Amino acid sequence: MTNNRGFTLIELLVVVLIIGILSAVALPQYTISVEKARLTEGFITAKAITDSMQRYKQMHTDSCPTEKTGIDADLQGGTWNADGKVFSTKNFTFTIATGCQVNVCRRDGTDTTCIVSWTQVIPASDGSSPRTNVANDGTTDGKKLADFVGAL
Repeated sequence: MTNNRGFTLIELLVVVLIIGILSAVALPQYTISVEKARLTEGFITAKAITDSMQRYKQMHTDSCPTEKTGIDADLQGGTWNADGKVFSTKNFTFTIATGCQVNVCRRDGTDTTCIVSWTQVIPASDGSSPRTNVANDGTTDGKKLADFVGAL
């Protein structure tokens, strides 16, 4: 009599099926977590730039910085372009625009085409609240964008 110590085909198929089910449940959650991390990165950098611009505006009689020399925020994970108006990270570009605005554009991987953009406007010295303008070309989930902009 022989003693076979291997697994049967049925046992192996059950294990593969269980692993497949666990993967199907975990992958969407992982994707959502990655998206939240990217949006958080953009939010933190946008807030750092706008807060720095707000301080500059208060110290310089309501004039706005037009380049990075007016930004005292400690920005990490990106670089400024040659004229100091655009700060780029892996997922976002932040452009200092006229009128105390920071235009933020989310990038899709290595593609430089913007798929979501919003503008954070610095509040005026009279205490009026900031405005946030959002443009969405429909290629991104509008709820995620609305949640992100609501956090600004």
